[in-house]
Amino acid sequence: MEKYYEMLENVEEQKIDIVKLFLLSTINMSQDTREEEWKIVNYCYDLWIDADVDIDLARLADIVVEHWKEIQNDEIFDDEIIEICLDV
Repeated sequence: MEKYYEMLENVEEQKIDIVKLFLLSTINMSQDTREEEWKIVNYCYDLWIDADVDIDLARLADIVVEHWKEIQNDEIFDDEIIEICLDV
């Protein structure tokens, strides 16, 4: 039983990494490079934290990947991405 609690404590300490790992697992891996994938992951993570609303991380990742070029060219902004995520 003690081993379980140690594992749980370790997971708690690495919570941010787990969220980013989840985001990485949900993005479309057809990006040009790993560096580009990590940029998307970090963008999604930061947007998720800053949004201060309940957003489905997988949906957020899908939308960011879909609009990644527009995001990079400042043609679509964070608040618009959040609005798209919240529209069902």
